[in-house]
Amino acid sequence: MRKFLLLCYFLSISIIALSQKKQSTASTYIEKYKMLAISEMKKTGIPASITLAQALRESANGTSQLALKANNHFGVKCTRNWSGKRFHRNGNKKNSCFRKYENAEEAYADRSSFLTKNKQYAFLFNYKPTQYKKWAYGLQRSGYARSKSYASHLLRTITMYNLHQYDYAVLDTIKRNDSTIINIIINKPEVEPIEEKLANVNTSTVIRHKVKQGQSLYSISRKYKVSVDKIKKANKLKSNLIKPGKVLVIPK
Repeated sequence: MRKFLLLCYFLSISIIALSQKKQSTASTYIEKYKMLAISEMKKTGIPASITLAQALRESANGTSQLALKANNHFGVKCTRNWSGKRFHRNGNKKNSCFRKYENAEEAYADRSSFLTKNKQYAFLFNYKPTQYKKWAYGLQRSGYARSKSYASHLLRTITMYNLHQYDYAVLDTIKRNDSTIINIIINKPEVEPIEEKLANVNTSTVIRHKVKQGQSLYSISRKYKVSVDKIKKANKLKSNLIKPGKVLVIPK
């Protein structure tokens, strides 16, 4: 019994150490490439948080074979129109062909180009850089990855490392003598979370409704005898489209 307890103890210590090492590696990667992600966001509109979350996932925090030997941080494969260098994992040409870059800057720029020039991702650019959740689910819906939990994984990573703050970033360039210094300024507005807003609302004046499959704003408005416009205004909706599972505030 004592040996078993000791084994469990050392096992838990190992798991904790491994988790801490992984987080340390991720933090190092973010610190190294966050400015590059912000720069690409300013050029294309792709959220820096999404870029960093994808890069962390696809490159194993910058430690994958693709990242180290091919500077490929997003797992982008070769296509028919790819004329650049190629890389095969473990040197086996039977494996999938991946794009090889001279540096990380090329990888980030090519990934931006891949999204902006591909028609299946065109609808994503209707979203603002700060709407990272819509981008995450949009990428999953458009078939960017096969995993059905791809969006959830990206959102967990964004939350864990507070990557959303970089979607509000501004690059401030300062010239001193012969050198140029670039600082990152975060202009994230102090917005009260919806949950806190609802907690401060008098429950006698509102109702919370969870949207069910097949329901529309019109059917919900009929149910509670409240106009569609009032529901949209209370929830700051820009369109009549709503997804199942969304919680709406229904003013009485």
